[in-house]
Amino acid sequence: QDDTNMASQYATDLATYRKATFADFITGKQDIDANWDSYVAQMQSLGLDDFVALRQKAYDLMVK
Repeated sequence: QDDTNMASQYATDLATYRKATFADFITGKQDIDANWDSYVAQMQSLGLDDFVALRQKAYDLMVK
C-alpha cells in the first residue's frame, strides 16, 4: 500500500513537470538543447529513480 501511494505521488509529480516542460520545449519558451540536462536533473530530483524502482518492484511481484 505504501509503495502504491508513493508510486502514485511520484507519477503525478513527474507527469506534471514533464507536461509543462515539454510544452515549453515545443513552443520554444525553452531551448531543448540548452535545457535538456537540467530537465533530466529535475526529473531525478523529483524521484524518477525511486519511481522506476517502485515500478520494477511491482512488476517483479506480478511475474512471480
